[in-house]
Formats: sequence, C-alpha cells, structure tokens
Amino acid sequence: MAKLFAADYSYAEKCGPQFDSFYRYYFIGVREVWRADKDADVGGVDKYLSFDGDRQHVVGVQEKARRGEYDYGDLYLEYVTNAERGRAGWIEQVPTSDYLCYAFPAANRYYLYPSQQLYLSYQRNKVKWHKEFQAQECREKSPGDLSGTSWGLLVPHEAVHAAIAAAFGPISVIPTR
Repeated sequence: MAKLFAADYSYAEKCGPQFDSFYRYYFIGVREVWRADKDADVGGVDKYLSFDGDRQHVVGVQEKARRGEYDYGDLYLEYVTNAERGRAGWIEQVPTSDYLCYAFPAANRYYLYPSQQLYLSYQRNKVKWHKEFQAQECREKSPGDLSGTSWGLLVPHEAVHAAIAAAFGPISVIPTR
C-alpha cells in the first residue's frame, strides 16, 4: 500500500530567499535572481538566474521543496500530477528548465540536478524504479488546476546519481590519428 503524504506547493515559494542564497553560493557570478512569470512557471521554470545583469545569459531553475527537519535521502519523482485529470507529472515531461533544485530547507540541504540528464535517467530506469521503489500518493494543497492527487516514486539520491553517471559517465577523450 502506498504511503500518503501531503504537499504544499507554496512551501517552495516561502523558502525563496533560502533558494536564492544557495544559487548565489553555488553559481559564480549570479547578479540577479527573479521569479518566473506564470507561463514559464506552468512550463516548469520557477526562477531565472542572470550572470550579466542585463538578462542575456540566463539559467532556468525548477524548484521542489520538501517539508521536514532532515534530509530524507530521496527525491519524489512525480509521474502523475493530477490523477483525477490524468495529467503527467513533471518527471514525465521534457524539461524546459536547465536545472532542478530539490531542497530540504529546514535541514539546509539542496541538491542541484541538470534537468535533461535527470529526465533521461528516469526514462531509462523507469521500469526498474517502478518495480524497486514503492509508489507514493500525495494529496496536494495547491489552489486551482494543480490540486488533486499525485503519484510519485521516492527514489534514493544514490540511485539517481548512479543512473546519471551510468547514462552520461565521464567524458572520454578519443585519440585522433
């Protein structure tokens, strides 16, 4: 039986200053961080980071925050966003963001994943992970269109890291003649 837990999408928004501090620490030269407009947000980008001040060199980030006092050691990979309406979850959609920042703000733990590699790693390991990890039901408390029941997998960080490394591995130098 799946474990039921509740999500609150406004939590990531409330933790915005903590995310912003993390971005300024992790990315050298960030000059500006701003919240995406509604269209970009619905498309999977929550924040933009600018490195030149005039928004010419921009990185898009999707933010996910989990409540709790510690790092649970896993990611909630949402494969159904709204079961009542049959909508695919964010891990099933080709990402529009450059990075996913997955955080446990109360524990001050932030994980930054390249979105394309995370998506491809999930696609390549989906069957295995659905057998290996238990599906989790989540009752969402966000207003409007996103409210409902979502389903996801709680996949340990180690499994995600190993999948990304296996799929994309170290860069190999091929000698030329």
